[in-house]
Amino acid sequence: MANIFEVIDPRGFKVICTEEQWNNHILGKRAWMKGWEQEIQKIISEPLMICQDPDFEDRNVYYRRPSRRRLYLKAIVLITKDLNGFIISAFPCDSCKSGEKLIWPN
Repeated sequence: MANIFEVIDPRGFKVICTEEQWNNHILGKRAWMKGWEQEIQKIISEPLMICQDPDFEDRNVYYRRPSRRRLYLKAIVLITKDLNGFIISAFPCDSCKSGEKLIWPN
């Protein structure tokens, strides 16, 4: 399957969102997010912060609050050994998850 998008995060990591992940996991659980691809790209390229997932050491969590919105947008990214990333999930949330450790900006 093709990629929906590729974007570079502030640390220089390339993050990919595959068509399969977008359609089956993100839209499969949240069909109302159709058309949010640019917002998700912006979370990765211009995050407010990047945190370490407390439960999975190979996952980073990106946050951004779009203008005029109360909720944050959150993207969870699997970081591979070659420092590339693959989007696992994305969704709105009201706060960071307990136990997340800030890793960017530092």
